[in-house]
Amino acid sequence: ATPMMRLAMASLYYGGQRVSDTVRMSRAHILGGQAQLIQQKTGKLVSVPLHQTWQNEIERVPASDQSMTLLHNRSGRPFTEDALQARWRRLRDEIGAEGYHLHGLRKNACCKLAEAHCTSFEISAITGQSLDMVEYYVKEAEKPALASHAIGLWEEHDRNESAKLSDKTAKP
Repeated sequence: ATPMMRLAMASLYYGGQRVSDTVRMSRAHILGGQAQLIQQKTGKLVSVPLHQTWQNEIERVPASDQSMTLLHNRSGRPFTEDALQARWRRLRDEIGAEGYHLHGLRKNACCKLAEAHCTSFEISAITGQSLDMVEYYVKEAEKPALASHAIGLWEEHDRNESAKLSDKTAKP
């Protein structure tokens, strides 16, 4: 991917926002290590602390003289949502990733945050989504960790039961 496409994907993934909000995001929205913006669809103000990988991608791409937005084309003009989607389709076709969509990076952000043991409230604070939507997105991502935890509890229960039986048989 080009540096600009890498920045677009990092912004979508680490920012956890809709494509429409990501293309509107400007360098002016980044204050004190956070991207702050009002979501177009909901009108919610969100403040997303910059993940170090996202910060690195922002620093790699020079600002445009003609556009304040993070994402811009080679002539320096802001990307539109349609232009970004078209570039993504070309890239995914080149790399054989048909079926993947830019919006999926938002879901992936939710899942990765859940895997990192963030609460639904914490994830919602980043993405601006309702708790119901966050839980819908992350329910599959949490299953392996929940299953591992459950088996650990079961094994601990079995050890405790075995210890109790050993104590009973050891007493005269």
